[in-house]
Amino acid sequence: GQTLWNPPFKFNPLNSQTMYVGCVAGLKKSIVGGIQGSYVNMTANSLIFIKAFDVSKADTNFQYAASIDTMIRTTNNGANWTIITPGLPVSAAAISYITCSPSNPNNCLLYTSDAADERSSVDLGGRRIIKKKI
Repeated sequence: GQTLWNPPFKFNPLNSQTMYVGCVAGLKKSIVGGIQGSYVNMTANSLIFIKAFDVSKADTNFQYAASIDTMIRTTNNGANWTIITPGLPVSAAAISYITCSPSNPNNCLLYTSDAADERSSVDLGGRRIIKKKI
């Protein structure tokens, strides 16, 4: 329950039995391949209405999650989350997709809902990919 209409979900790139899904109540994790009832809430009041999420293949302890206008990151597999929104143009566009660098867990690309940032982005015909280095 509590999923969005089109919830983001990912499997851990190094362990196919670990599945993550973005929900209304936050980011949830299953260590038994997504079997119903096996999820634990990872973000625990850090962020709700998860719209985008990714787990780094370079270091799966690094995970990123975002609502429309807030982005958080963990470097310890969800034990603690830090808000990393400052510097992102979220007042002009919503975060809609995150993808981590396959080689550096501190870097990721964000796909936003509008042309929000002219400096460090790639034009996709009205939408932008924002390069975020943490």
